[in-house]
Amino acid sequence: CFTVLCMSAVTIKEQVSEFFASGRPSLIKIHGSSENHQEALELENEQLSGKVTVDLKTFETGMKFRDRHLKNKIFALEENPTASLSVDHLSLNDQSFAGMLDFHGVQKPVSGTQEFKKTNDQWNYAIHFKLDISDFGIEPPEFLGMKLNNEVHVEVHGTLH
Repeated sequence: CFTVLCMSAVTIKEQVSEFFASGRPSLIKIHGSSENHQEALELENEQLSGKVTVDLKTFETGMKFRDRHLKNKIFALEENPTASLSVDHLSLNDQSFAGMLDFHGVQKPVSGTQEFKKTNDQWNYAIHFKLDISDFGIEPPEFLGMKLNNEVHVEVHGTLH
């Protein structure tokens, strides 16, 4: 592999996908995470292209009842068991990122911030973006006068090898 024209498949090691949601009243805070993913990524000249898919049934919030509601009512796992983030020529040296999110049967562009740090032969990374769940056909859940906000913060971090 030449330094200038080096393309190779990369794998993800120890990735965690997380979401952070809040609601009204402001004391409502929900955090969910999953470590289950599949990737098809290539790295060429410090530019990343490909797709990472997360198995939505593996997300957990720490409360079984809330997990069941999240998976059945919000994620609608029967119809939409996965979510995917695709990137095309994402520069690992930039601080901003743009990609395409396929979630709840809807594809929408997303953008946010990123941080990649190279250590030896691997890259540690963190990607942050916000999404409006109503853009993906999801009504914010409401229960006893409490309601989640439409905006959800998503964070994906791990190591490329």
